[in-house]
Amino acid sequence: FIQKLDPRLAEPFKQGFANSMHVVFLLGAIVVAVAFLVVFFIKEVPLRQISGLEARAAEAAGADSGAAPQDAPVGTVPVETAPAGTQAVPAAAATAVLPEAAAGTVPIQGQVRDLGGSPIRDAVVTLIDIAGHQLARAATGADGRYALRAPGGGTYVLIGSAEGRQPQAATALVGDAPVDHDMVLTGSVGLSGRVGRVSDGEPLPGALVVATDVRGEVVASEKAGEDGSFHLADLVIGSYTLAVSAAGHRPTALPVEITGAGPARQEVLLEAAAVLHGTVRRPGGRPLDDARVTLLDAAGNVVGTAMTGPDGEYDFTDLSSGQYTVIASGYTPVATPVRLEAAGLEDFDVHLDHSE
Repeated sequence: FIQKLDPRLAEPFKQGFANSMHVVFLLGAIVVAVAFLVVFFIKEVPLRQISGLEARAAEAAGADSGAAPQDAPVGTVPVETAPAGTQAVPAAAATAVLPEAAAGTVPIQGQVRDLGGSPIRDAVVTLIDIAGHQLARAATGADGRYALRAPGGGTYVLIGSAEGRQPQAATALVGDAPVDHDMVLTGSVGLSGRVGRVSDGEPLPGALVVATDVRGEVVASEKAGEDGSFHLADLVIGSYTLAVSAAGHRPTALPVEITGAGPARQEVLLEAAAVLHGTVRRPGGRPLDDARVTLLDAAGNVVGTAMTGPDGEYDFTDLSSGQYTVIASGYTPVATPVRLEAAGLEDFDVHLDHSE
C-alpha cells in the first residue's frame, strides 16, 4: 500500500517506521534482561528420583526409626555378603528367601513354572507400579521360586521372563498380608521339518519355507538346507500356515498346530511343476511367428497366454497335472485338448491352416 502511494504521502510513513526501529530493539532488550533476572533468581526444584510409593515408604520408615534408612532402596532384592574368597549371589538364586523386611513393605513370592508344571530356573520376575516404574526384581532358584517385596499396599504389575520363553505379565493386588503369586511361562517350541519331492522323496535344497499366523502375517521364514531340512525357532504355541515353494515345483500351503507337548515337526513334499512346450506351424509345416497361444484349464479359466517367436515355439511352465485346452490363433483358431502328467509335454505342436 505504501509503495503505491504518492511519494509525498508515503515519505512520512517510511520515516516513522525507520525512526521507531531503535525504540523496538531497545524495548526488546529490556524484556530479555528482565526475563534473565527472573529466571536467575527462581529457585530450582530438583526432580524426584523415586516413585511416590517409594517416597511414602521411605518417609514411614524414617518416622519409625527416627533416621533415614541406609540399606538398599526400597523394593530391591538385597545381595547377601559372601565370605572372603567366594562370590556373592542374590538371595533368590537358590531356594527363594524373602529380602530383609523394611517398614511398610509387603512380601510377594511364588513359583515360575512351564506348561508341564516343571519349575523354571533363572527366570526373572520384575515388580513395577502402575506408572511403569521398577520397584523390585528377583531371580528364581532351582525350584523356580522367587521372593521380593512391594513398598506398600496397592495395585502392581508382575512381569516374568526367561530365556527362550514368552514373557508374561499379571496384576498383583497387594494389601497388608503376604501375597503368593505363581506364573506360567510358555516356551518357544519352534518347528522343524524337511522338504522333499513327491516322486522320489529326494530333498529340495533351497526351498523357501514361510510361516504365517492366524492374521496372515509372516512370523518366520527360512530356506531349506542341503538335506532339505529347515528349523523355525521363533514360533510359539499356536496355529500357523506353512507355505513352501521351490523352483520347478508347485508351491503348497498346509496348516500346522504347535501344542508345546513336544518338538514340532512337519514333513513337506512338493509336486514337480509340469511344462507344456511346443511349436505352432503354418500350412506346410513351417513355424509360425506372432501366433497367439492361450492355455485354458478344465474349468475354462485362462491359465496363461504366449506369443510365438520366429521359431514358432511357445512355453507354459509351473503347471499342475490335469486337463487343459490349447488355443492357437494366427490363421483360423484351433483348440486342442491335452492332458498333462507330472512330467509335462515337450513337443505338443499345433498346426494351423486356412480352413474355416
